[in-house]
Amino acid sequence: MEGEKKVLNSKVLFTWLSVVSSTMIFAGLTSGYIVSQGDSARKWIVFSLPSYFLVSTIVVLLSSLTLYLAFRFVKDNEVGKAKIFLISTMVLALVFLLTQFLAYKELVENGLYLLTNVAVSFVYVISFMHALHIILGLIFLIITLVRAYQFRLHSQSTLSIKVTSIFWHFLSFLWLYLYAFLWYFGQSSNS
Repeated sequence: MEGEKKVLNSKVLFTWLSVVSSTMIFAGLTSGYIVSQGDSARKWIVFSLPSYFLVSTIVVLLSSLTLYLAFRFVKDNEVGKAKIFLISTMVLALVFLLTQFLAYKELVENGLYLLTNVAVSFVYVISFMHALHIILGLIFLIITLVRAYQFRLHSQSTLSIKVTSIFWHFLSFLWLYLYAFLWYFGQSSNS
């Protein structure tokens, strides 16, 4: 039991350290955005965010809900239901990635390429970095689902879904912040 507790604590600690380091990455990116926006030497263009970013926001929040429900079912030892919600979370993660791709397509259709302007570059880089984190979260989800199918995920063995949930809920709230940040500072450029 003691050894299991140490494994639990180290994996949860590692997950929280990952969350903190990811937070620092995005804090740096958003700070760079603000500093660059205020730099008079740079011509900052104003443009609307792709409409698919709003769809992405709704999808990622729904995925947090489905993962929360999966975790609840694991705790209640209803692993069959948990599997359904884990699969639902994975599908929503893939839909999120699709909406990100469609957002990039929308930017390109509006003549806004990665190197068009520093303002556009920040939108691409910030959203792409988040998408990479979603792919990592998707890998965690796959591992958790495999454990469920191997009968290694149940009320007495929740570590996998616990660390996945910590990271996934962080990604959901992170995207909510990033979307609000890009929307707000994009709007404040108009004034």
